[in-house]
Amino acid sequence: MLLGRVVRNVFRGEIDRPEFFRSVANYGSGTLAITFAASSFVGMLMVLQSAAYVEKYGAQQLVGWFTGFTTLRELGPVVIALMFSGRIGASHAAELAAMVTHEQMDALKILALDVVDILIAPRMVAMVFCLVLLVAMGNTVALLAGSLAAWALMDIAPSVFFHALFDTLGSADFVHGLWKSSVFAVVIGWVSSYQGLCAARGASAVAQAVNRQVVLSAVGIFFADYAVTMVMP
Repeated sequence: MLLGRVVRNVFRGEIDRPEFFRSVANYGSGTLAITFAASSFVGMLMVLQSAAYVEKYGAQQLVGWFTGFTTLRELGPVVIALMFSGRIGASHAAELAAMVTHEQMDALKILALDVVDILIAPRMVAMVFCLVLLVAMGNTVALLAGSLAAWALMDIAPSVFFHALFDTLGSADFVHGLWKSSVFAVVIGWVSSYQGLCAARGASAVAQAVNRQVVLSAVGIFFADYAVTMVMP
């Protein structure tokens, strides 16, 4: 029901714009540095994983393809979504749970204000926008870091790395990762909002809501990854 109400608001254009822009500024600045750091290690890790095959078969031309394929379609979106969930999703769930504990939700109901309209819908839309943007930038950073790692560790020039990348992968691979990131953002926003709104009263309830959000969002991300891959192979 919660997700249905959010979708209805989005299609009707009933989004609190000030809250949306505030959330975008907060989510983007709060996760940009850690996204770039994680993405860099993802790109370098993929190069290290392919190093053994390069030495064994001399397949230098496949390093760019392997790094790009695994990063754009799988590891990039999943890793960044998990970081986003732990940073933004947990914060969102904690804030809503704290509002329940301090009876702020009851005050909003007394004032005839809809929580979904003023808090949930704009923040979920902001999560989708920010996570897609973060995945696009993170994938770029991962590929750059991977090309530098390939140059330093296997003496593969960046021109060779990117030639193999662009020669074997297309825009569909890049779009595939962005579609996944948008679904992951919906899962994170959905789970964090529900866990925050349904939290019990008390200080320990906030911690429990955050804990459930992190675990269920991670499970939801992996399930969504499988489902999207089945639908869009």
